[in-house]
Amino acid sequence: NYESCLEYSMSNIKYHRFLEADGHKIERQISGLQDKFMIYSQPQKAQRLGEMFLQFVNNDITENSLAKSQVHFSLLSIILHLSHHPIDKVYVKPKRKILQEEQDSFNWGEFLLEGEDQPTWSSSSEESDPEDFRPDEAERKSLSGVNINPVLKVICPKHETKTQEINLPTAVTPYWNINKQEYEVPKDFERLCSLKSYKAVTNSDQLKEMHVLREIIWLLSGHDNLFIFQYKEGFYSISDCGDLTHITKTSVKNSLEIFVEHANSLKLIRLFLNSVEAQVCLTYQAFAASLRSYIQWFDSDLLALESKVKSQEEIFLICDISKSLQFHFQVISLLREIYDSSLKMDQATDTNAVKASRLLSTLYSAVITESMVNNTGADQGRTCLHVVLKLWLQSIKPYLDICDGWISSGTLNDRYNEWLLCHAESFSDCRNAKFWKNAVLPAVQSISTSLPWLDSVLGMIVIGGKSMEIIQTLNMLNREIGVNGKINLHQPSRQKLFEQFENKFLSLVFGGNYNQVNPKEQKMKSLSNEQTENEIFKNSLKLLFSTDCFTVRKENSSKYYQGFVLKSPIPVLIKESISPLVQEKCEHASSMLLEVFKTRFGLSTSLEVFHNFYLMGWGDVMHVFATEIFKLLQHQTTLNDDPVSFNIILQEAMAIRCSQSPGVFVSMNMDGQEQNTGLLGIHQLIHATDFIELQCPVEWPVNIVITEQSMMTYKRLFSYLMRIKRAVFCLEQLNFCTIYENEEKISTESNIKCHRLSLLRHKMLHLLQQWYSYIMTSVIQSEKHVFLIAMEEAQSLDDIIAAHERFLSRVCLHCLIDETTQAEKLVQGTMKKILTFSITFHMLWSLGVDNVSFDLISKHESDFNECSVFLGRILRTIANRGSIPRLNALAYSIL
Repeated sequence: NYESCLEYSMSNIKYHRFLEADGHKIERQISGLQDKFMIYSQPQKAQRLGEMFLQFVNNDITENSLAKSQVHFSLLSIILHLSHHPIDKVYVKPKRKILQEEQDSFNWGEFLLEGEDQPTWSSSSEESDPEDFRPDEAERKSLSGVNINPVLKVICPKHETKTQEINLPTAVTPYWNINKQEYEVPKDFERLCSLKSYKAVTNSDQLKEMHVLREIIWLLSGHDNLFIFQYKEGFYSISDCGDLTHITKTSVKNSLEIFVEHANSLKLIRLFLNSVEAQVCLTYQAFAASLRSYIQWFDSDLLALESKVKSQEEIFLICDISKSLQFHFQVISLLREIYDSSLKMDQATDTNAVKASRLLSTLYSAVITESMVNNTGADQGRTCLHVVLKLWLQSIKPYLDICDGWISSGTLNDRYNEWLLCHAESFSDCRNAKFWKNAVLPAVQSISTSLPWLDSVLGMIVIGGKSMEIIQTLNMLNREIGVNGKINLHQPSRQKLFEQFENKFLSLVFGGNYNQVNPKEQKMKSLSNEQTENEIFKNSLKLLFSTDCFTVRKENSSKYYQGFVLKSPIPVLIKESISPLVQEKCEHASSMLLEVFKTRFGLSTSLEVFHNFYLMGWGDVMHVFATEIFKLLQHQTTLNDDPVSFNIILQEAMAIRCSQSPGVFVSMNMDGQEQNTGLLGIHQLIHATDFIELQCPVEWPVNIVITEQSMMTYKRLFSYLMRIKRAVFCLEQLNFCTIYENEEKISTESNIKCHRLSLLRHKMLHLLQQWYSYIMTSVIQSEKHVFLIAMEEAQSLDDIIAAHERFLSRVCLHCLIDETTQAEKLVQGTMKKILTFSITFHMLWSLGVDNVSFDLISKHESDFNECSVFLGRILRTIANRGSIPRLNALAYSIL
C-alpha cells in the first residue's frame, strides 16, 4: 500500500494540512491510543507505543530540527491522519506456500525382494524366541530417522496366540518415540504394551535394564505416568517393580534414589516455570527466562543421551547415565538450594520487593560460594559457576533497567513495586520542598545484607535519580543550559546500564578475552570466506544432524561458557564493574542539576542575600536599618505592630548599596510580640527586637537548599545579632560631652559619678565590641569562607545541602546559640546578663547624674565586675584545659 499512502500524504501536504501540527493534540491522541490498548487488554502495545513516541520526539532529526521540534509533530500528524483515514485496499499478509514433497509410489520392497521367501506370522512357532522378532520396514525407518513425527496412530491387529502377545511389548520403537499424551492407540494394544501385562503374561518379576533406562529418561523428562517410579502428591518415589537379573533389589533402589531426588527438584523447577507467567514481578520473569534456557540445555543433553541409549551400539548401564548427567545433577542440586532459600519462602503477605531481593540475594550468595569452589580438572566451559552466574546476571536485568531509567531520564518505572527503593506517597511531587529528603524510602529492610553489590552505589543512585527527576520536571532534560547557553559536561554513554555492566564484568571475569561480536560483522565474515558453497553446505548439514549440536550453546549465551581467569574475587570484580558506570551517569545528572541551580535559579545569589541581611554581611545597610529601629525604642518601651514603617526604613537603607531591591521585607512576629508585651522584666529588655523578622521569599527549587528549617535558623541568628547591636548602640549613645559643658557648675560629687560611669561604660563597651567582632569575623566570615569552598567543590546538590546545614550549625554552635555543654550555658548566660546591664545602664544614665546615687552606681559596677570576672575565669580555664577548642578563639578575643 506504499503508493496509496504516498498519494494521500502528498495531497495533504499540498493543501497545507500538516504545516502547523499542534504538539499537545498529538500527545493527547497518542495517550488516547494507549488507553485503547489498555482497554482491549494489550498493555504490551500500549507500553511499546509510549516508549517509541518518547524515543522519537526526544531524538534530533537534523541539526536544525532538535528534540520535540515542529518537524517531529508534523511527521506524527501524517501518521495519525493515515491511521484515521483507511485506504482503499486492505493489507493481508501473504501466506507462504509450502511445497509438499511428492511421495515415490514405486514399491521398492517388492522390487528388491523379488524371488525371495517373505516371512509371515503363521510361520512362527510358539517356541520362537521373542527377541528374534524384528520390526517391519516402517519401524526400521523410524529407528534410524532423525526427525520422527510425535503423533502416530498405531493400528495393531488382534493376535490370538501367546507368542504374539509376548512379542508385541518388545517393539521398542513405538514405546520410545511416541509422546504418551498424544499417542492414540486402542485399549487392547495399550494393555498388551504395558509392563504390567508383560509381567502378568510372563509370570516373572525380572525386568530388563533397558526398561529401567528408558523409565529414568522419562522420569527426568517430567512424565508422571510411569511404572517403576510413582508420582503421588507432587513427589516421585520408587515402586516395588521387581528385580534385575544381574543387580540385587537393594542395589537397584540405591542406584535409582539419585534420579528420584533430582527428578523431584526438576519437577519443582518446571512447576515454577509454568506458574511464573502469573507473577507480576519482572525479576521472577527474568530469572525464569534464564532458568528455562538451562532446562532446554538439560533437555537437549537428555535427548542426545536417549538417542545413544536407543541405538544400543554400545553397552550402556544405569551407572553410565548417572556419570553422563553428573554435571547437570550438580547444577540441579544447586538450583534446589536456591529454590528452597528464596522461592519456597514466599508468602502471600510478602511484597514483590521482598521477593525479588530475597531471590537476588540467594543467587548472589550462590555466585560467591561457587566462585570459591576449586574447579581444578573440571571442564572450563561446564561448571556450576557458569550456570549460576548467568542466572544472576539475567535476573538483575530488571533491577538495573529500573535504575538506568531513573538516573538517565528521571522516570522511576517500577510498575510492579519490586525495586529496593520506592517513592513516598506524600512526597511524590518534585515541587514539594521536602521532596529531596523525604521522597525516597527503602522498600526492603537491610539492603546492605540482601543486596551488598548494590549497596555501595545506592547513595549515588538516589542522588542521581532525584536530580534527574527535578530536571525532567523543569523540562530541561534535552535543553542546553549554562551561562552562555551551553554546558560543557561529559555526556555519558547512551547504552543501557545492564549492557555496559555485563560487557565490563564478563571481560574482567574471563580475563579480558571476552569480546562482544557483532552479528552483522560475523555474517559478513562468513560470507567472505574462501570456502566453496558445497563445503559450506556440507558443514551446515554436518552440524545440523550431529547429536553434539544439542550441547552447543547459542551465540548470545556462549559468552557465559568460557574459561574463567579470576584475578580478583567476584565481589571485587562486580564492584569494579558497576561503580564507575553508575558514578558516571549520576555525576552527569548531578552536574546538570547544579548548573541549573547556579545559572537559571541563582542559588549563589539567594544565599548571598541571606548572608547579607540575616547575618549582616552588608554592614552599612544593616547598621542604618538597626540604628533607626533602636532610636524608636529609645522613645517608646515597645514598638508598634505596623510593618510599613520598618519596610520604609529597610528600603531607604538598601538604597545606599543597590538600586534594585533583592526582595527582602520586614514582617512582625505577633507570637513573639505577645510574649514580650510590656517588657516589664529586666531580663526581657534584650528581647524587644525579637518580633522583627526579615522575610525573603524562596521559590522552588531553591527552597530545596534553603529549607524552612534553614530560614528559622537564619531568623534566630538575625535576632541574636540584633540584641548585641542594640546593646552596643545603647552604650555608644552615651555621650558625656554634654556633662562637661559648664565645668564650673559641676560639683566634685557629680564629677566622681561621671568618671565612674564613664569607666563602667568603657569596660562594658569593650567587652561587647570584642564579642561582636568575634562573632562577625572569627565565626561567620571564617565559616562562610569554608562554605563557599565547599560549594565550589560540590559534586551534587546533596553536597551543597550538607555544606549549608553544616555552615548554619557551626555558626550557631560557635555563637553559643545551641548550648551543648555546661560551660557553654554558663558563658551564654553571663553574656545575656551583660547585654541586659548595657540596656539598664543606658536607662540609668537617662535619669541624670544628679539623680543617680553612689549606691546604685556601685551596684552596677559590682554586678558587671562579677560577671566579667566569672566570664574570664571560665574562658581561661577552658583555654588552659583545651576541653572545648571552639571557645579558645573567644577566650583569646575577650581576655
